[in-house]
Amino acid sequence: MKPKLIIEDSEDVVQRNLKIIFYGDTSTRKTETVLRYFPRVLLIDTEGNSDMCIGMSEIPPFKRVKTKDLDEIVDIIEQVMAGKIKCKDGKLVETICIDSASILWGVQQEVASSLAEKRAEKYNQDVSSATSTPLDWTRAKRPMKKIYNRLSVSPIRYFVLTARETDKYDENSKDPKKIGVKPDVMKGLNYDVNLMLHFENSPDWKATVEKVQGKLKDIFPLGHTFKGSLPLENMFEFASKFSATKGNDEEDQKVGERIASKIEENSNPKTKEELIKFGATYGISPEGIGNILRSNKVTFDPSKWDEITNMIKDASTIN
Repeated sequence: MKPKLIIEDSEDVVQRNLKIIFYGDTSTRKTETVLRYFPRVLLIDTEGNSDMCIGMSEIPPFKRVKTKDLDEIVDIIEQVMAGKIKCKDGKLVETICIDSASILWGVQQEVASSLAEKRAEKYNQDVSSATSTPLDWTRAKRPMKKIYNRLSVSPIRYFVLTARETDKYDENSKDPKKIGVKPDVMKGLNYDVNLMLHFENSPDWKATVEKVQGKLKDIFPLGHTFKGSLPLENMFEFASKFSATKGNDEEDQKVGERIASKIEENSNPKTKEELIKFGATYGISPEGIGNILRSNKVTFDPSKWDEITNMIKDASTIN
């Protein structure tokens, strides 16, 4: 069902959460920063890094789950949003951190490759030369987008992704030329976050602001490198005014499915000729379609298209 369209005045809009990426090389204290400073953390650990943070006096108790399964992660997020997972003090989780998004994206890249290989096997082609199609990548990205969409409309105040860094190349150059580094995550993910910091190796904290939105610029100026500490207390004070209510934004996948259904419904003529073509896809002849309609005491009626086609589907499974 299409959600009710809401028209808002900008003065009445209240932000719900902050979406953040901390990325960098290994041992740059990305995970430690979240566990040490962010409130009431649930860490979704995909690579076991949090083991090294347990028992540190500087890090308060936190919730943790180890998984690389995207379906499990969606379920965890749903439970947190429903208030079913709470901190040891009985209070609700305020921060969800996925450590790291690079591992999850690596898993989904394997999914795209596996889809291509299975297709090659099906058609007796060389598996070693199988190439992933745009559709394979769409299917691989879909669970990742589902997670981020869930979190973006959740009442969880802070959503932090940690990520590894990977080389960045000049896409306009004929010869590959490294021009820096970037987070090793699904392409386009940086567009969905409010703040992105690049952590570097240093005896203490060192991080550069590579993306910032809105009033956060007053706290994290774009391009500024922080050394020794981060102005997180100022960020927490800024976010304290956020609403803790769940958003009503519709997920991309659901919007796409609804629009596609409408297009399909309007593009396929509901005629006897189209019904014969439909029956043929299930191995049912025109005479067979007539028998199905008569046995169900139904005559052809375009307004009953879904009912009639379901009868044909059911008959094909019986036969």
